[in-house]
Amino acid sequence: MHWTRAPFFLQGSEWEPWLQHTIGVPRDATRYDVAQKIWGGTDMMNQLFLSAGRDARNGWGSTYSDSMDSHRLAYYAATLSDELGEAVWKGIGERYFEGRHNPEGKPVYLASHEMLLAVAAEAELDMDEAKRVLASDAYREDVEASVSALKASGINSIPVLIFSVDGVPGATQRHNGSGNKAAFRAILDSIQTACEA
Repeated sequence: MHWTRAPFFLQGSEWEPWLQHTIGVPRDATRYDVAQKIWGGTDMMNQLFLSAGRDARNGWGSTYSDSMDSHRLAYYAATLSDELGEAVWKGIGERYFEGRHNPEGKPVYLASHEMLLAVAAEAELDMDEAKRVLASDAYREDVEASVSALKASGINSIPVLIFSVDGVPGATQRHNGSGNKAAFRAILDSIQTACEA
């Protein structure tokens, strides 16, 4: 079995105009401010996280920023192994979405090199190389090409999960949006049926 994540920008370099003009909040708005504008609060997302065994309630103070550096660090880690790429995304998610590993309680933003280097250390990446990646434009073109390819394939929002089995027609399933255990079980059952056929 092979699995990997692909980069995707929620706002990309357009994050500041998106916040100010589309959502109507200042550039230093927290995720809580945006959730209030979009959904009228955080209850829906808190429940979704809790149903997946995660707790997002301490992460609403995080602020928006360009996510390119977080994508570049994760891309670098994934060139070493899928597991290291996933370890970086797990560390970023725990800090940004859940507010974990942040004893000072200060807001987290995705472009923070301090936060990204803490994630790199936790994932046991080579710290000299992680610093070099963040201080340069390394992997920028790779990330941009990957995002362009996803958009060209019709993916315009996340999450999207694609399940497939090489060489088995009908054993590819695509799931858009968040899902629960029953939804993913149905996908895996459908793929198993296609493989047995």
